[in-house]
Amino acid sequence: MAPSKKKVPSKNFYRRRQHAQIDRISKLPDEILDKILSWLPTKEAAQTSIISKRWRNLWASLSCLNINETDFSSGNTTKLYAMFEKFGNMILSHRVISYIHTINISFSDPNFSDLVRTWISPSMKFRPRVVSIEVHLPDPNFFEFIYTSASIEEMSLKIHGVTWSSLPKAINLPCIRRLSLVKTSFDGNSLTRLFSGCPVLEELSLDMCYGDFSPIFNQKLICLSLIDCGHLYRGPGMIWSTLLSCALPKIVNLPCIRRVYLHQAYLNEESVGKFLAGCPLLEDLSLENCCGEYLTLFRQKIKKFSMESCILGIPKDGASWDIEAAVIETNHCGNTTKSTILMNAVYILMIIFVIIFC
Repeated sequence: MAPSKKKVPSKNFYRRRQHAQIDRISKLPDEILDKILSWLPTKEAAQTSIISKRWRNLWASLSCLNINETDFSSGNTTKLYAMFEKFGNMILSHRVISYIHTINISFSDPNFSDLVRTWISPSMKFRPRVVSIEVHLPDPNFFEFIYTSASIEEMSLKIHGVTWSSLPKAINLPCIRRLSLVKTSFDGNSLTRLFSGCPVLEELSLDMCYGDFSPIFNQKLICLSLIDCGHLYRGPGMIWSTLLSCALPKIVNLPCIRRVYLHQAYLNEESVGKFLAGCPLLEDLSLENCCGEYLTLFRQKIKKFSMESCILGIPKDGASWDIEAAVIETNHCGNTTKSTILMNAVYILMIIFVIIFC
C-alpha cells in the first residue's frame, strides 16, 4: 500500500494565518484607543500597559479618569488606603499631557476623606471639562476652589457626611452649561450669585436642596430638575428642621426652557397657569409625587407629559384630603402589579370635557 501524501498547506493558508495574527486594535490611532480606554476604570486602563510596547504609555495620556473605591476592594482598610494613595500619586505624576477631559471620582468611605482632598485639588490643574464627584467629607465647604474653574463645562457634586453644603461667596464658572447639586442650601442671594457666576448655564438639577428658589424661575435655562426641594422652616429654639414641598413662584420667566421635572411640588390652577405662561417653549413636563390641581395642564400642547404618584385635590386644614380628590398611580405601588388610575367620576368627566372641547 502506497504511503499517503502529506498535504502541504497552500500559500493562501499561511497568508490567512498571518493576517489573523495581526493586532488590528493596536494599530488604531491614539485618539481611538483613548476613547476605548475611557470606558474602563482608570485602574484597569493602566493595566493594559503590559499588552505590548504600543500600549505601555497610553494610560499616562488618558483624557478620562474614572476612580472608584470598588476598584481597590480589600478587607483591610489600611491596605486599601495605601493602594489608592500609591495609585493616585502615580496617575498624577506620570501624566504626559497637561489636559484631562473628564474626572469621575466616587469614594463614600469616610476613612478616605483626607486622601480624596489631597488628590482632587491638584487634579484640577489639568483643566477638566467634566467633573463628577461623590465623596464623604466632613467639611461641606471643601469644594470652594472648584467653583472658580474656568474650564468646567459640566459638574455634579454629591457630598456625604454633611447635613447641608452651601455655595461659596466667590463663583466663577464661565463655561459651565450643566450643573447638578445635592443637599445644598441656598441662603440669601446665593442663587443669584450662582447664576451671575454661570452666565451660560443651560441645565440645572437640584436634589434634596432647600432655600429660596425664586431666582431659578427667571433664567434662560433649557432643562430644570427639582427633586425633594423646598423651603426650610425652623421654629424658635428648635434644633431640627422640616423640609416642605416646593411651591411654584408667582413670577416665572423661563423663555428658553424645554424640559422640566418636578418632584414633591405643590400646584394650583393659578400657579400652573403662570408657570406655563412663563415657559413658552416647554415640550417635556414630568411630575412625580406632586399634589394640587392639574386641569390647566390638559389644555396645553405639551409634546411629552407624564405624572407619577400625583394627587389631584387640595388638602383641607393641612391634615386630610378632600373627598373629591383623586389619586393617579402610574407605577408599581404596594400589591398593585399594573399601572392604575383611580379617579373620581367628576374628575374623569371634567378631563374628558377639557380634552374634547378645549
